[in-house]
Amino acid sequence: MTADSTAPSLPSPVAPKPRVSEVQEPAAAATTAAPPRPVTVAETKAGVPLDPPGVWASVCASVASSPAGAALVESLRLVSLEHGVATVESDDAGAAGRARTRRKWLEERIGAAYGSPVRVEVHAPEDTAASQVVPDEELDAAARRDAANNPLVQKAMDLFQARLVRVDPPERGK
Repeated sequence: MTADSTAPSLPSPVAPKPRVSEVQEPAAAATTAAPPRPVTVAETKAGVPLDPPGVWASVCASVASSPAGAALVESLRLVSLEHGVATVESDDAGAAGRARTRRKWLEERIGAAYGSPVRVEVHAPEDTAASQVVPDEELDAAARRDAANNPLVQKAMDLFQARLVRVDPPERGK
């Protein structure tokens, strides 16, 4: 008998799975291989575009690796960039609020793309329903009514012979 006919065949070696960085590199290479955007306006001596679309494109590219930063920047648009003031706006009041919270972060990113420090102003269109102020007394009364009509709250009040004293708003982010 020969070794070829009786010996069990060994499985062929399996290639190792590619690492995440190896998988992402071709995609990154594909995005960097795109031809540069022609700039049709004046540029600074450092080659930084002065037009808002060019600056905003640079900001978008610089935050692409950060999911939270990219999501914020995608929800905004740069409407003007004059005298060191960058005005961004969003159609979404929530995105505008996040932009106000991260104003310093935006100032750093836009300033780096612009080539000099900027101050960021955030604008959002007025939402008539959100801009109407409801007095605290009305909110408290509505919250008490909702809680008192909740079957779970009613059952707890019956079980413990309790009465409704106060209704606290739910904690956000937990």
